[in-house]
Amino acid sequence: MGVISRKNNLAIILSKMKETFPRDYDFFPRTFLYPNDFSKIRYYYVESRKKGLLKTFIVKPEAGCQGRGIYLTQNPADF
Repeated sequence: MGVISRKNNLAIILSKMKETFPRDYDFFPRTFLYPNDFSKIRYYYVESRKKGLLKTFIVKPEAGCQGRGIYLTQNPADF
């Protein structure tokens, strides 16, 4: 239970399951782990901007709790 109770570990597990069973695991939003996935974040941001979309990112600290440290941004440079 300790593995899935942390947001970052849960995101890793759900992403792996989504790769294996894409139709069954389409219930959670696209998730990135910063700083490991920064190149993917940047690519997603650039591609969205090319399509005229301005995406909002929800940034959550790795070990935060009760909403502390969560903020919204539309620019990955703010991470």
